[in-house]
Amino acid sequence: MPVITVAVPPHAAVGELLVEVAAEVAGELSLGDGDVIAVHTPTGASATSGADAAAAVSTWHLVKVHGSDRGRENMESAMRAAEASVRSWCERNDVTCEGVWAQWLKPLAP
Repeated sequence: MPVITVAVPPHAAVGELLVEVAAEVAGELSLGDGDVIAVHTPTGASATSGADAAAAVSTWHLVKVHGSDRGRENMESAMRAAEASVRSWCERNDVTCEGVWAQWLKPLAP
């Protein structure tokens, strides 16, 4: 059962984002209802290195899928779907988005 952490700023519509991300990832992995969990981690501004304070502030969002190995193609497809969901949600809700970093984290082997 993949568990997805979605790090975006607090927003009234974040619940919609979580449902969408979970559904998209489930669809890409051919999983059923209730087989994917998405949780929100509220974030603030991010900053870039090498710039003064005013220019350094940026808005990057993070998506981390915690789950077992499901094959490279399936994992990449699921991450792309999650990233697209975040970008689309940002556009629909007027949330600044300079980028989305998506990553699949597999458990350590025993």
